[in-house]
Amino acid sequence: MESLYQRDVYGKTLVELGKNNKDIVVLDADLSGSTRTSFFAKEFPERFFN
Repeated sequence: MESLYQRDVYGKTLVELGKNNKDIVVLDADLSGSTRTSFFAKEFPERFFN
């Protein structure tokens, strides 16, 4: 069984939600590397605010 890091799952889930809902944005407090919101920022830079 593969181990999954919770923060990686969180970041990937945000990307999937963002693909399905154009109203989703991410507000971040300079923690995108730790929380993996950087995945969302890479996919949707116009909807990511640091």
